[in-house]
Amino acid sequence: MNALKKVMKSKSIEDAIRNLPDGFFNLVSFGLSLLFMLNPLFVLINTKLLPWFPDCRESINLSALSVGAAVLLLFFAKKLLFKQIPSVKDFIREHTAIVLFGVFALIMVISTAVNGFTELSVFGFFYRREGLCGYLSYIVYFLLLAINNSDRLKKAWIYIFVGTSAVLEIYTVAEFYAAGSYDRDFVFHQYNHYGYYLLMSLAVSAMLVITSKKLWQKLVFSASLFLGSLALIINDTFGCQLAAIAGLAAACAIYSVAKGKFKPVTLVPVLVFALAFGFAAASSQTLSNGILKNGSQIENDMGALTEGKENASYSTGVSRMILWENGIRYISEAPLIGTGADATAGRMMVDSDGDNDRCHCEYMNYAICYGIPAALIYIAAVFAVYLRGLKYRKKLTDVQLIGLCSAMFYLISAVIGNSMYYTAPFLFILLGMGYYGKSEEKTLK
Repeated sequence: MNALKKVMKSKSIEDAIRNLPDGFFNLVSFGLSLLFMLNPLFVLINTKLLPWFPDCRESINLSALSVGAAVLLLFFAKKLLFKQIPSVKDFIREHTAIVLFGVFALIMVISTAVNGFTELSVFGFFYRREGLCGYLSYIVYFLLLAINNSDRLKKAWIYIFVGTSAVLEIYTVAEFYAAGSYDRDFVFHQYNHYGYYLLMSLAVSAMLVITSKKLWQKLVFSASLFLGSLALIINDTFGCQLAAIAGLAAACAIYSVAKGKFKPVTLVPVLVFALAFGFAAASSQTLSNGILKNGSQIENDMGALTEGKENASYSTGVSRMILWENGIRYISEAPLIGTGADATAGRMMVDSDGDNDRCHCEYMNYAICYGIPAALIYIAAVFAVYLRGLKYRKKLTDVQLIGLCSAMFYLISAVIGNSMYYTAPFLFILLGMGYYGKSEEKTLK
């Protein structure tokens, strides 16, 4: 309240900006990311319990873009007024990831301008809502969390995410075992999207198992991880299951590097994940058959890679190869500037002889929409976040490690997946949490 009174009594805009406390920026960052994260729960309440309950998932990213961008301008204005921003050369060297994300945003704007500012290019296809504004909102999420120096608020976000996702997972598991089947799409447009959400929940729970200090906490988050793993098996998004396996291995490596040696505790989530698969196979013939089917799909897809897809039976993996071939062709048609957001969606649906509007590779999709340079800059920006974490690995907090390791799960799944307006922000929020900066807790200590 004292800080608010100080801002209100300011005699000029400059003084008001100077008087803005860091807590203001932290709270806005927390609030916007929390509102986004809670939306699946809001949709569940809206569709299953209270039809009048608000569902704002289609507008939250635009709100985050407008409000978040304004707050970021105030943040950097305050830094300039207090002369806390280093020289351009030092800023680029110290905050390479932020600079690269800025360049990525600029290239997207230029590409959109060249291809034309249309409703599609600015706001995106109504189903995905990933036009220029959508992609810019993702960068805003990252920046808001990157400037947030409150580990307390970020940890609160993590705990709330685990709790709310548990509600959805319990609903899924209970419905499946009670009825023998369930609505695969659930509160999402498509079941794969629910798989992406479950993957993020699983990742965060796994990292809480690793980083928690007390035994009872490890047991609670192990239960959460088991529940999320079981829900993912029921969901049967095979790509996310593979990403979970690779993500657990990556988390083990990242955490061990940060701590300077291999940590056996990183194997606990692997064990819990394996137990979930064992329980699923033993408790349900349907789930057992699904696990066996996915195993045979790997064999089929490996055969397609070595002998050619024409010699393999049609499967998800084979369909990805067709989509990637089409994607490479679209990239070659406009390699430098791209075609604009989702401009090739109609062509993809015709060329793939199916209902896929994208190539099922997020990195390739950036190249299709905004050109090869944009895709490379995006990859470099993400890489720079991890290089910064490696540089300051001995100073990383548990929250920052949770962010870096959990984001890796999404980055792996992105190789064979599509982004959506209600799943992609999880990546950028977690990357922002993982971006190294001095937390207020460390400062107080």
